[in-house]
Amino acid sequence: MLLTIPANARTSRHPYVRSTREKVLRDITAWAERQDGRPVCWLAGPAGSGKSTIAHTIAQQYDRVAITLPSAKQAMEDALAKEPSILDQRLEHQFTKLIVNPVLSITKPVSPLIIVIDGLDECGSEAHVKELIRLLVGALHELPFRLLFTSRPEDYINKIFTSPSITGNVKCVALRDFDALGDVYIYLRDTLLEVQRNLGLPPSWLSDTDLRTLAEKSESIFMYASTLVKFVGDKKGKPRQRLQNALNAHKGLDSLFEQVLIDADEYADFRLVLGAVVSL
Repeated sequence: MLLTIPANARTSRHPYVRSTREKVLRDITAWAERQDGRPVCWLAGPAGSGKSTIAHTIAQQYDRVAITLPSAKQAMEDALAKEPSILDQRLEHQFTKLIVNPVLSITKPVSPLIIVIDGLDECGSEAHVKELIRLLVGALHELPFRLLFTSRPEDYINKIFTSPSITGNVKCVALRDFDALGDVYIYLRDTLLEVQRNLGLPPSWLSDTDLRTLAEKSESIFMYASTLVKFVGDKKGKPRQRLQNALNAHKGLDSLFEQVLIDADEYADFRLVLGAVVSL
C-alpha cells in the first residue's frame, strides 16, 4: 500500500492506538519531523502486531491534502500519452518516467513528502521488493521524499536495511522492543465490555483474571485480540462457551484460528465458501 503525505501537516490521532503504540508513534513522528535526520524509517513486526494501524495513523496525522503534487500530474499524464507502453516496461523505467521525471519538472519549491509503504514484504517477490527498495532509496538524493516502510522482519529485508551502504540513512524500529501486552489488555477489556452489553450478558461472565489470561495468550498480537472479540461477540454463536474455549486453548493465533474454523462449520454455507477459497 502506497500513501504519499506532506511531512508538515499533522492532524488527529487514531483512537485504536494506546500507550505502548503511542511510544512507537512518538518515535516515528520525531523521525518524520527531523528533516535533517535519516530519510528512511523501517518499522518491523510480526503479522497482526499493529504495523498497518501505525502506518495509517502516521498517514492520518500528516495528510490534509486530497491530491499530492498536483503540479506533477500533467507531466505524468503527458508521459503516459506519449508512451502508453510505460506500464508494460520494467519497474525502473516506470519509476523514472512516471515519478522521478515529473517531480523534477516542478519549478516551484516542494515541501518534503513522506511516502508510507505498508506491507513491504507483500509487494511481490523477494527480487521485486529488493528492486523497489533500491529505486526508492536511490532516488532520495534527487527527490524531496522521506520513506516509511513497514514489514514483517524478513531476513532479506533486514539485510538490506542493515547493509553498510544504507544503514546510516535508516532508522530501524522493531515492535518487539515495545511491550504491547498492556495495550491488548485495555483493548480486550473495553471491547468485551461492549460485547457484554450488546448480548445482555451478566457482569460475572468475564473476570479480570480472564482478561489477563487472554492478554497473555495474545502474545501482544492485536490480530489475536480483534479476532477473539469478533469470535466471542458473534450473535449467532455461544459467547460463554467460546470464551471458555479461548481461555483453555494454547497461546497464539493458530489455536484461536482453529477454534474459529471449527465453530464456523455450524454455518450452512461454510464448507461451500471454504471449498471455493481452496479451489481458487
